[in-house]
Amino acid sequence: MTQSRQQGPVPERDLDDDATISAAVWALLHDGGESVADLAFHTRISTAALYRKLNGPSPWRASDIGAIARRYRIRPGDLFLGPDVLSRSKYVDPETDAPDGEPREMVRHQGLEPRTR
Repeated sequence: MTQSRQQGPVPERDLDDDATISAAVWALLHDGGESVADLAFHTRISTAALYRKLNGPSPWRASDIGAIARRYRIRPGDLFLGPDVLSRSKYVDPETDAPDGEPREMVRHQGLEPRTR
């Protein structure tokens, strides 16, 4: 017995999410003085595709959100804050910050200590 898929209305996805992400990206671009072409280069998203996402016809994909978050050193979820991303997100440096965004306690070798045998 094969099951057939129920055909019905496609669940509406929240179109506001795409607009919110676009608003956050525009805010980050403006704040950083970066152009869309610069962001496209650094995220390896084509300039045309990035414009389509920013202006609404194309949805944002998880990989796009991740690439932009890495570029600006923010958490991917911060892009859902919209333009408030600048004031409410905590910039995270993956090399020095723990996953929760708090600075890691590090002891760095200064090279001044005497050598021991």
